[in-house]
Amino acid sequence: MTNSLSTYRRRAGVAFLAGAALNVSGCVVAVVTSANSHVPSDLARAPMTHNGAVAVYVLATVAEVLFVGGLVALRRTGLPSSRAVTIGLGAAVLGTALIAVCNAASITVEDQLNNSTAASWVWSGFGVGSILVAAGMIAAGLSISRRPVAPTWRDHAVLITGLLSLPLLVLAPANIVWVGIVIYALGYAGLGVAQLTSPAGQRHIVTQPA
Repeated sequence: MTNSLSTYRRRAGVAFLAGAALNVSGCVVAVVTSANSHVPSDLARAPMTHNGAVAVYVLATVAEVLFVGGLVALRRTGLPSSRAVTIGLGAAVLGTALIAVCNAASITVEDQLNNSTAASWVWSGFGVGSILVAAGMIAAGLSISRRPVAPTWRDHAVLITGLLSLPLLVLAPANIVWVGIVIYALGYAGLGVAQLTSPAGQRHIVTQPA
């Protein structure tokens, strides 16, 4: 059982760290390709160049897919058995998957106007996905934080990740969404470190993995 839980922790940790690295890399590409660009501000990809936008959306799509895999593995690491954890992580998985789909779809609308129907659907999808991720991780994190026998910072990592997802909702309308993405990625990086450094012993009342 301990070996099985350790395997899922490693999978989750690696997925979270890799996804966070890709998201931060995408932000760097976005900033670099936006410098001195002359892209019309009403285009969906503004201010990024065409090649820069494609690279950013590909990196972000892969990053979110890795986060989905990490969340699925996280659920099997011996977390407390509660409705809040089950529903919360389920909502986070759904929201993260929706963000991945929207990142991929952004490639197809990058040259369209921001107020076009297709682009509007993509932006709405990002908003809904971000809300599901933040609400789901916070709900699950609150439940997890109340259960440890000997609490450490690792027991609050899910909650912290949820809280660090909130800037996505605030900064996106202000056109500095990249700052929110970096903060969001740092939350998942911390969650990844928590999984990779978690002791082999269990500190929770857990649901046994199948």
